[in-house]
Amino acid sequence: MIGSFSFFAPLDAAMVSILLRCAHVQWLDPDQTDSHWTLTDSGRLRRIISDLPHPDRQQPSVVFFVGKRCKAETLRALYTSNNVSRRAAHGVANVLLDQTSDMTPHPVLLADCTPDATPTSLAGPWRMCHEAHRVTLAQHDLLDQDMVAFIQVNLLFSFSHVVCVFADDLGGNRAAARYVEKWMRLRLGTAGELEVRPHLLIVTTESRDMDALMQVECHSCFDLTFESFYIVVLDKTAVMSNREKVRRILNHVIVDARQLRQERHLLLSASALADVFSRAVEAIGQDATTRVDLLTLSQHPAHSLARSLVARRLQHFLSLAVGQCPASTIDQLLASALLVQGYIPTTHSKEEKFHDHEDMGADQNDRLCAFDRV
Repeated sequence: MIGSFSFFAPLDAAMVSILLRCAHVQWLDPDQTDSHWTLTDSGRLRRIISDLPHPDRQQPSVVFFVGKRCKAETLRALYTSNNVSRRAAHGVANVLLDQTSDMTPHPVLLADCTPDATPTSLAGPWRMCHEAHRVTLAQHDLLDQDMVAFIQVNLLFSFSHVVCVFADDLGGNRAAARYVEKWMRLRLGTAGELEVRPHLLIVTTESRDMDALMQVECHSCFDLTFESFYIVVLDKTAVMSNREKVRRILNHVIVDARQLRQERHLLLSASALADVFSRAVEAIGQDATTRVDLLTLSQHPAHSLARSLVARRLQHFLSLAVGQCPASTIDQLLASALLVQGYIPTTHSKEEKFHDHEDMGADQNDRLCAFDRV
C-alpha cells in the first residue's frame, strides 16, 4: 500500500493561542503500524522559511548535528540565541533557525538529531496546531533505528550541507564509524554528476581507535554518500578553545558546501527549498527505493510555461519557424527557452544574468520574437 493524505483540524477561537505557541520542531515523524511505515511532515521547515524576511532571495545552509550531551553543549555555545535544551530530543531531527542569521543572505538551519530518542513525537493535541501531510512508505521491512537512518541518508541529507557527528556521544570513535557506515549501507542509488551530498564532520576527543574513523573514507559507498570528510580532534581540558575550533572549522565547511552547490546550480532559495522538500516527501512515499534528486524535484518547465507569456510566444515561433529554418536550430532555441524559463533560477547557468522569472521570461520573449525580424 502506497499513498498520502493531508489532515487538518479546524481551529476555533479558543485554539488560536495554541497555534501561536506551537512547540513542535521535529522535521519528520516516521511511525510503524502492523503492516507498514508512515512518514509525517508537519510543515516545520515551511513554517521556518515563511518567517524569513526574503525567502525568495535568501539561500539557507542546513547543518545536521548528531549526538547527545557533547552535541547539546556545542549547540548552546555556538548558537546562543537558540535554547536547544528546551526542545524535546528527537530521533530523526528537530529543525531550528539560527536566530542570528535570519536577516543574512544565507540563514543557517540547525537539524538536531539525538540517537536513540523517540523518532515519533506527533501525537494527541498536535493536530490542533497545524496541518500535516502523511505518506505511506513501501519500504516497511526495516527496524526502527534502520528506518531512521534510511530517512536521514536518503531524504534529509539531500537538503543538508554539512553532517556533524559527535563521536564521544555515540560511544567513541569505533562506534561513530559504525554509525556512519549504517548510513552508507542504507544509501540508495548511484551518484549523479550534478548531485550534491553533505560534507561529513566528525568531532572527537578520543585518540583511541582513530584508525576506525580513517577507514570511513575508504568505504565503497563513501563517495555516494558524502562530498568530503573532516575529523576534528579536541582537547578535553580546553573547553573554550574547543568551541572556537569547532566554530571556525564548521563555518569553513559550510562556506565550502555552499560554494559547491552554487557551482552545480543546486543552491536553492528558501522558498524553493520548502517546495522541493514537500515534493521529496511525496516522492519517497510513492517510491521508497529511489533516493531524492533535487534537480528532478525542482519545478519542471511545463508547470510554469503553461501559465506564462512564453507559451504563446513558443506557439507563434513554431508557426513561423517550421519549414523556414533547420530543425536543429529550432530544437536549440526551444530547449533554451524551456530550461531558462521553467526551472528555478539557481538551477541553471543563467543564474548570474537573470535574477527572477520575469527577467528570464522577457529575455526569452525577445529571443523568440527576434525570429520575426530575420
